[in-house]
Amino acid sequence: MAVCLLLAGCETMGMSSLSWPGGGYGQLDSGVAVVAAPDTPISDARVNCVVGTGAARFAKGWYEFDDTRFVLTDHERVNIVLKRRKGKDTMSFQGVLDNAGQKMVFCPVRDGPPGKRITCASLYVLEDDFKLGIRRTFDIPDAARGSHISCAFDTKNLKDL
Repeated sequence: MAVCLLLAGCETMGMSSLSWPGGGYGQLDSGVAVVAAPDTPISDARVNCVVGTGAARFAKGWYEFDDTRFVLTDHERVNIVLKRRKGKDTMSFQGVLDNAGQKMVFCPVRDGPPGKRITCASLYVLEDDFKLGIRRTFDIPDAARGSHISCAFDTKNLKDL
């Protein structure tokens, strides 16, 4: 019934020919609209991490790698490069922190055709856990296995791998 009243109101005000650009919703251009649909806030969370132990898949096979430190900032993709312990090979993966969703996502960087699926790994962590520091098993399918990761807001709270 509210829709009928709204449509009838448009007709009586001479607004029945109102059109939307592209057939979709228009840009928010009033202060009331902005209050009604605020932007999703992005936190300034920065999580310090170290990953190590286990093995990673390099171009020539699975090998141990050196411990690697990196920082994840909320909603920003970070390239993380693992260096083979006894060799010059490197292997890369991307990490992203979704603090609002209480997770970190890690995906190997792989060549392949567009649309090829890449299997990623997720770690679910509460904000309070980052305050104390965490240590978790770290496995990314076809990229890292038998590894561990430690993350904390403050580097002094990183756990031993």
